[in-house]
Amino acid sequence: MSAPLFQPQRKDPRTASTVVRAMFNDMRARRIYISDMAAEMHRTRTCLQYWKSGRSDPTITNVEAMAQILGYELVLVPIVRDGD
Repeated sequence: MSAPLFQPQRKDPRTASTVVRAMFNDMRARRIYISDMAAEMHRTRTCLQYWKSGRSDPTITNVEAMAQILGYELVLVPIVRDGD
């Protein structure tokens, strides 16, 4: 059986994904509080803190909602591999 196409690149199970970490860094730079983002998303502050710490992972729907609130569009880009 072949290896899965996507393997999360986590060194520590308590580290948020690169995308989630980038969104929280953007929030910090803009001085957007976790509690304010949570309210906008209709989630709890604890829920977002879990995402930030990597204790739990947001669904793709929640990642998309958070990105839209921050003014981003979530886009999938095909991976080009040698020989394809």
